[in-house]
Amino acid sequence: MAEWYYLKDGTQHGPVSVDELRRLLLTKHVPANALIWKKGLDSWVEASALDELVASAGVNVGGIAHIPSMTYSGFWRRAGALFIDATIVQLPYNLFIMVLVAADQYVLIAQNQGVLLLLSYALSAVYFAALHSSQQQATIGKQIMGIIVSSTNGKRIIFLRSLARFLANLLSLIPLGIGYIMAAFTKKHQALHDFVVDTVV
Repeated sequence: MAEWYYLKDGTQHGPVSVDELRRLLLTKHVPANALIWKKGLDSWVEASALDELVASAGVNVGGIAHIPSMTYSGFWRRAGALFIDATIVQLPYNLFIMVLVAADQYVLIAQNQGVLLLLSYALSAVYFAALHSSQQQATIGKQIMGIIVSSTNGKRIIFLRSLARFLANLLSLIPLGIGYIMAAFTKKHQALHDFVVDTVV
């Protein structure tokens, strides 16, 4: 049930569910000293004052750090997110090709196929690397599917590491996409490119 509100940078956000609030605390999108409130509380309180958040949100109370257990996304949720992202990333490229076709620029397309494919790959690299290293830690597809990318210790990854993760996808593709299928069987649901850069989803 979405019943929690929180203050961040002087702005009220919510309502969100307790699970979503726990995720925001875990990923540091909401600091442990943020003020939170729900119906039934007399006033806004710090997240660290709520016992029910301590065990699952990694909040430090009285000098004792309560470390949450991490959950990992399954193969099909990752596949769904990838399908959404692939559709989004290919949209500008496909529209550009349609414009060239409409202008009867078939020769231009044929002569520059390599350049066009390189531009498409570069666009994908920027999209995935930038969003995986953003505060959301997720592409649009992953946000829709409710999953994020982090290091194996739960921290947000930097842009260069995120870019390396994207490039390592080539290893997961060879041969026959076995590196992706690994995510269905490994303990933390890691694909080959996750192992390469030490990330989880």
